[in-house]
Amino acid sequence: MGKSDPHDAHRITAAVLVLECDQLRRPRLADGVRAALRVLVTARDHMTSERTATINALIARLRTVDLGIDARRVLTSTQLVTISRWRARDEDLGIATAEARPSVLPNL
Repeated sequence: MGKSDPHDAHRITAAVLVLECDQLRRPRLADGVRAALRVLVTARDHMTSERTATINALIARLRTVDLGIDARRVLTSTQLVTISRWRARDEDLGIATAEARPSVLPNL
């Protein structure tokens, strides 16, 4: 016999009606350890997405302006340390803007 949602619903209903109450599954509670794990996994997923977006923005910046970092491949930890040490210097506005973090960009 083919797949049929009404047919399946009828079979499930018939099966449940013959079970005693103590044989039914109890739904999992969303409290305690289960809730804490759900919060932590969601937070980790969010932080991973933010990290990926930040690195993608950094790579786009490095590919747009020649800042002395080869961004044609995955950035190495050494390159990331170098970038993290960039500070404001007296240089061309385009390069200074590309190297600046958003919180230190001048109001134009």
